[in-house]
This record gives sequence, C-alpha cells and structure tokens, in this order.
Amino acid sequence: MKEVFFFCFLCFGILSKGQSPYSTSEDTITALLKITFPEGLNFVHHEYKEASTTGQLSYQFFSPEISILKDTLFVSYIQVIKESDTQVSIERVDQIIPFSDIEEIETFTFTFGATDRFEPTLTYLGFWMKEGRESKVTTFGIPANLWNTGNYRLGDLEVLHTEHMYVARFPFMISEQKLHTLKNYFKTLQSN
Repeated sequence: MKEVFFFCFLCFGILSKGQSPYSTSEDTITALLKITFPEGLNFVHHEYKEASTTGQLSYQFFSPEISILKDTLFVSYIQVIKESDTQVSIERVDQIIPFSDIEEIETFTFTFGATDRFEPTLTYLGFWMKEGRESKVTTFGIPANLWNTGNYRLGDLEVLHTEHMYVARFPFMISEQKLHTLKNYFKTLQSN
C-alpha cells in the first residue's frame, strides 16, 4: 500500500504545475514523455467512406527509452505496423535531438491525407529541426501469422530498410496544458 501511495504522490508531483526544488527540467521532460507514451494502444486506420475496419492498417508503440545528456534529447521506441492480414513491420525509431537544433516543437495528428483518420487519434510530438536530421528508423519485417502466434525469435525478423526522418517525432497523449509546460521546459534548456 505504501508503494501505491508513493507512486501516486510521485505522479502528482511530476504533473503538478509547480516544480519541486529537487527536480530538474530534464527530469520533468523525461517523466512527462514516459507517462504520456501510448504503450501497447492499438491505433486503427480508417478511411471516412469505409464501413468496415477488418484487416486495416494499425500502429502500436512499445518500449520507450528517453534520456537527456548535456544538451541533447535521446528518444527511441518500437512501433509495430500491421499493414494487412499478411504483413507486420516492426520499426525501431532512434532519435538524437540536440536542443540547439530544435526550431519548433508542436503536436500533429498523423493521417495520410484529408480523407482518413486513426481511432483513437494518433498524435505525435514533433521536433522540427534547423539541421542535423539525426532521426533514424530501422524497419524489420515478419509475417503476420508468425507475429500473431507470439512464437518467433529475433532471427525471424528481416531488416527491410533504414531511413532518416525529416521531423523527429514521438507518439504521446497529453493535454494542451501539459504540452505548454513541456515546451517551456524545452525553452529553458535551449536558453542555457
């Protein structure tokens, strides 16, 4: 029971408007990103005109790793993309985000155009960079039937390709108030 109380107290402290004298901007950023990460939530793609969603594209996110060293944010996570009933892609997204290179931090809702959506809404925290473009996505493929059994090994994964992302992005679910708080922490770190 003491552990539950301590956890609730810790979460309240992290999310409260004020910052304790013992926490830092770095700790607050990493804590906010971790607790708002949509671990395992299934985001299903829909076209507005489609009645059925069977066999549709879906995204899931796992294993967030977040750290700040000196003046750089390091973020990585796994995204599992079920493209159809026959193919699953597993992508490891690694991002190195120097604070000095951040031009703008905004949220954006991910879609493929004006006629589609994800349920629930798929929102990313986007880091528009001045230069660098140090984000990297490595895509691994695995047949969906093997993925669905859960009986696969790392050797069953096949590297499909590696690409660099134009905008560093991190999936999250956060209120506008917490987003404002997060941006202020980033501004503080950028100015130091």
